[in-house]
Amino acid sequence: MKFCLAFNGQGIQNSEILMEFIHSHTEYSELISATNVNIGEDIVSLLKNQELLHRVKHAQILAFFMNHCAYLLLREKYKLYPSIVIGHGLGHYNALVSSESITYENAIKIVKRRAELAEQIVEQSDGIGMLS
Repeated sequence: MKFCLAFNGQGIQNSEILMEFIHSHTEYSELISATNVNIGEDIVSLLKNQELLHRVKHAQILAFFMNHCAYLLLREKYKLYPSIVIGHGLGHYNALVSSESITYENAIKIVKRRAELAEQIVEQSDGIGMLS
């Protein structure tokens, strides 16, 4: 079966869904460890802190991580392999990882830096925010 998989951008992160995924899929502990090392923070701690969840720099990392978890679940549990992958905004990085154009480790580093820059823009914009 051929299908296209579209990855969303920031705004899809959901702490309850991610926590449930982490607790029910212990086989992804290496992914969590790689994420923690590359972002310099503990992703589970971020998920437990509602204040941090709403900061741009954390929201983008969590959205990227959530997209990747969903992709792995489709691929490994349901044996679904997309013929085409696309991404919207932040989701472009998930599309690059799932198409094996870049590694997850390199992508999370890029996403972390992108998120830091986005947060700086938001902080300097007098509450206007940003579009990407």
